[in-house]
Amino acid sequence: MDAIGTYGDGSDYDSEINWELKKLFTLGRLGNFYPLLLALWDEYEADRLTRDELYEILQLIEVASFRIYSIADRRSDTGESKFYRLANNVATNNRDADWIISKLQSHIESIEYDFTDSLRNPNAYDRFRYKDIRYLFYSYDLYLRQEGMGGAAPSLVKAVENADNDYTIEHIWPQNTSRLELTEEEERTHDEIKHSLGNLTLAVDSRGAAWSNLPYDVKRNRVKENKPDYMNSDFPMTRNISREYGTWGQKQIESRLKKLIKYAEKRWSLDASEREPYASIKPSELE
Repeated sequence: MDAIGTYGDGSDYDSEINWELKKLFTLGRLGNFYPLLLALWDEYEADRLTRDELYEILQLIEVASFRIYSIADRRSDTGESKFYRLANNVATNNRDADWIISKLQSHIESIEYDFTDSLRNPNAYDRFRYKDIRYLFYSYDLYLRQEGMGGAAPSLVKAVENADNDYTIEHIWPQNTSRLELTEEEERTHDEIKHSLGNLTLAVDSRGAAWSNLPYDVKRNRVKENKPDYMNSDFPMTRNISREYGTWGQKQIESRLKKLIKYAEKRWSLDASEREPYASIKPSELE
């Protein structure tokens, strides 16, 4: 495993392979995949897998890790025997890339079958690990940067692990409603959907603290006050919210959730042709 863990230190460095490995290690649920990674690496070094085949398989393992253990929230030992048998099969039977990919896809489908429904969970903030929410949002933010919203992305590990407590998950519709002047019906709705992914975004911790429980129309644009606002956020996904939505409530949360789900279905698709244009986007530091 040392050869994989230290990949990038040698002359055979490949930024795309390195990016796939970095994502896997950042997700941090490699226990069930270690034997498979070792078997794949041996096949690659023995020239029985091409570089492109290894790349696609690594990408699919990241899909498995995120869909099964991050979003579907399966137990850590779920699927262990399936992935161990797959690793043994690769190591002993000279299986080709198409066979490996087909088996991985089949295992993912048999273990995780409600990816989209899980993303729709109105209590996502409490259900998912914060690390996994930041991972999803970081990926979406990279996509928006490439789409022209600009800016240099923070490092994957720093953003996802929240190193130095620099990054926070911000509730757009504040958790505390004392300053929102909601009706009783709106209070009930707020309570039901305040933790939806559609109501969450990324913020630099100092700005998140400044926004705290401010109403959306206040923290959306504070240029005249010369204070941090969504319009000038470090994250394109947060800037995008301020530009696309003039007000914020149930309708806007549902609209944004649909966009996040549409992105996630492509980014973590089992179909390589659909997934690769999104999964391959990486920060400039790894170009």
